[in-house]
Amino acid sequence: MKKRNTLVLCLILFGYSTLAAAEEDKNSAEQEKKINYNIALDVANVYFWRGYDYYSPSLSDPQKNFNLVPGLFPSLTMDFSNGFSFNVWSALALASRNSASGDLQSLDEVDLTLAYEIEDISGTFSTLLAVYTYPTSKGAAYPELVTSYTAPWDLLNPSLTYAISFGPESTQYQYSSFSLSHEFETGILNIAPDLAFGYWINTKGSHLDLNIPFTFAFTESFEMHTGVLGSYRFSGFDGAPFIVVANLGTSFSF
Repeated sequence: MKKRNTLVLCLILFGYSTLAAAEEDKNSAEQEKKINYNIALDVANVYFWRGYDYYSPSLSDPQKNFNLVPGLFPSLTMDFSNGFSFNVWSALALASRNSASGDLQSLDEVDLTLAYEIEDISGTFSTLLAVYTYPTSKGAAYPELVTSYTAPWDLLNPSLTYAISFGPESTQYQYSSFSLSHEFETGILNIAPDLAFGYWINTKGSHLDLNIPFTFAFTESFEMHTGVLGSYRFSGFDGAPFIVVANLGTSFSF
């Protein structure tokens, strides 16, 4: 009788542990399926990307170091918690939007980006497919593939990036960059200076950027950020060799 009771008790405990494990797996699966959202909104004195000052030639003196041709940059990111994410980002000029005169309205941009990232002891590997679209320019769209690697060294976080365009022949390009960065956290304030060298392989244009962003994390889901970027353009660009960009923004996660 004692052996039988022991057997029944073992079966009960086994069934309970099996159900508990199944429930834990179910909860883990539900967490993995969870989608995290982030909404961000930024404004900057100019639209600056990979050494190019996109807005200044239309309104400002391209020889100036600081061009006040502001742009608005809203963004929505969906993080699928399994390494994949999807982002919708837009650039809208806040000045000279008279399409009849061929000004900055034609540069309105909406980018769609699907990305995958994996991190292990050897570093962080990521790849993304971006499609740059220009809705006010007869629906022009240009796809780009980007791969990057960041070494697991917290002191400088060296990162190497390579990008290649698959658009029309006249817009095809290759771009690479190497960057070093480090984060400093003091309470709600996070400072992450970044030094990056970028090189356009097709045009041999090169630039060196020093970006100093400040992030104020008021809660786990709400933050505000600002920053200053200085870019020295060695070759391949029109305008002043040194450009200053300032931005201010906020983001909310849920």
